[in-house]
Amino acid sequence: MQKILDHFKNHDVILYTAALTLKEPLQRRTSDNYFSSLCESIISQQLSVKVGDVIFNRFKSLLKNTITPENVLQHSVADLRTLGISNQKASYILDLSQKIINKEVHLESLNNMSEQEVINELTKVKGIGQW
Repeated sequence: MQKILDHFKNHDVILYTAALTLKEPLQRRTSDNYFSSLCESIISQQLSVKVGDVIFNRFKSLLKNTITPENVLQHSVADLRTLGISNQKASYILDLSQKIINKEVHLESLNNMSEQEVINELTKVKGIGQW
């Protein structure tokens, strides 16, 4: 994190000041972060921020704050529906999970891909498209 802060300090004082106020340290994304973020995006799409947050928090609670494809696949569409997730969104989250388990989608490689490669990788999942 210090390298990032030093860069901001030398090149953008406003970002440097903002970075100092962050509660969580700046860090490179991992496949677990990407998976959780994608689940949150699927859940929250076309919902108000507040409603999306409430439903995503229920999702995290169901998974005991360990949001992994393996944990998601222990649940059915019906289980996810009880959280307030629609049938479609539940099926998208399960599809994402299964494609990661089957190694059809490789989140661990996203950091090394071009923007177009990331788009190509993620749009393999039903419910994820280019907006």
